Amino acid sequence: MNASSFLRAREWQITLAALGVGLLLLAFGSGSPAAAGEPLTVSVTVVPSDARNLACASGAVVDGVRCAFDEAERPVSARAPLRPYVTVGRELVLLSGVFEQEAVGAWARRHRRGEPRVTLECTGTHLGRVPEARVRFHPTASWHVRREIPAARVESCRIRSR
Repeated sequence: MNASSFLRAREWQITLAALGVGLLLLAFGSGSPAAAGEPLTVSVTVVPSDARNLACASGAVVDGVRCAFDEAERPVSARAPLRPYVTVGRELVLLSGVFEQEAVGAWARRHRRGEPRVTLECTGTHLGRVPEARVRFHPTASWHVRREIPAARVESCRIRSR
């Protein structure tokens, strides 16, 4: 075997190995869903108006936390309601307490008129999954039904980027 054919064979081995690793990550990389009570770290991107625009509607109550609207889309009393967020990994999650965090609330009030987008890195506790909820990202937008949405209570958030 000459050097040229050896290098070609080596390139194929590396390519096949990388493909195999990629397939394994695709099949098993997401892991199992977190169990209720487990710690959670999540990164989401927000704008100040999200504090009033994000909403979900569901009759589900997960560890005492619920959406701001019931299953008939009527407002209900909720101190720190679940709200829909899309993670930087493009996953839908329902989080309670994001804009109630002092640093996030202060940032949103400072930028009320502008719309700077920031990434928040939040830690909290996984509450379980909401079997079904309607979500919207603006008060005049249509509700969209989603199922089996992970829900979490946020305990702290750090603004990562401005």
